[in-house]
This record gives sequence, structure tokens and C-alpha cells, in this order.
Amino acid sequence: MPIDKELDFVGVDEIQMCADHERGHIFTDRLLNMRGSKLTMFMGSNTIKGVVSKLNDSSLDSLTVISSNKEGALKKFIEQQKANYDYIIIDGAPEVTRVMSTSIATSDLVLVPLAPSGLDFWASESTADMVLQRQDISHTKGYFVFNRYPTRKTLLGGDLQDVVDNHEMPAMKTKIYDRVAYPDSLTQGSSALEWHDKKAKDEMVSLVKEIKEALA
Repeated sequence: MPIDKELDFVGVDEIQMCADHERGHIFTDRLLNMRGSKLTMFMGSNTIKGVVSKLNDSSLDSLTVISSNKEGALKKFIEQQKANYDYIIIDGAPEVTRVMSTSIATSDLVLVPLAPSGLDFWASESTADMVLQRQDISHTKGYFVFNRYPTRKTLLGGDLQDVVDNHEMPAMKTKIYDRVAYPDSLTQGSSALEWHDKKAKDEMVSLVKEIKEALA
């Protein structure tokens, strides 16, 4: 994560990694020193909650810690933030839980990442079914997003495309291909938008544009 930028919002995922013997120093540094001018969120396991609450830091006075197993707290927090931001992103696991159900119910758009694997599709199908059920009572839209898609034509990629084409929930036209730019930029605390791979950058720009169009 870049540390030389002034940002309105700063979010650090997997903050419990502060306790990791190899990479913990990076997460600890961000926990102690990285702040957004409007909002800072540290997301991760409840095991870190006690440590965060004991920090003697005035900038954390308004810090909200949300437990992932309390769907009521999640819904309340989202409702509180709607007036402050144009977009709110919820990152969730592809599993059927009450928290996932709450996340879908409060969302205008749900994106379901899909890697070129039959097992990945089966795991994601339950989430897609929840989105489709929600559409019967609300305006929630849902799309698959192809992720780590083969850069060369493969039988598996073609088969998965056929399966999604016949599914009730559509897929975004933009595919995120299997490029080294994504893990390489991540390890440098950057993103594909700041990396030297133009194709990866164009994919991200195209996906964001398509998402905005779906929300319009």
C-alpha cells in the first residue's frame, strides 16, 4: 500500500496479519500510521479487535469495528455511510451465510468473481442463486465477472463461457485475464492501474466503466 498519498479513505484488509512473523511489521506500520482524511477501516478477524481498541490514538476515536458474524451491525453501518459516499464496496466470501444475505439485500449491484474452474462455478452458484432470489423483491442487479481468465484459448475457458451464457444471471463483458501484473503490483503495494502493463490497466478501466453503467 502506498504511504506517500493523501487519501479520503484508507482500508486495510486482513489486519490480523499484524501478528504474522514475516509480514506483520508491514501491517503493524499501516495500523499505526496509515489514515484516511475522512474514513479509515481495518478489516479482519476479531482477534485484533482488542489491540485496536487499546491504541492511544485520537484519530481512531470514530473507528468502527464490525464483527463479520453480526449481520445487524453490518446493515446499520452501511445505512449510516450511504449519505457520505457515492460508492460502498462490500468484500465477502462466496458462501451462504446471514451476513452474505444481508450484504446482497443492501446492495444495488453484486459481482460474483468466477475463475475458469468447474469447482469455482459450483461454489459461486449458490451466491448467484441468492442474488436471483433477491431480484424478486428488490432492484438488486447481479453479474458474474471472469477472473484469472486464460490469455490463450482453452477448452476449459470455452466450456465455462458456455455455462455462464446459459445461466440466468449474466456476466460482465469485461474479462480479467490471468496476468502477472496483478500479483506483481500487489506485492509492491500498488495496483494494476499504476503498473506498466497496459492491458491489465485497460481491463480495470473497462470493468469500472461497465460497473458504473450497470449502476446508472
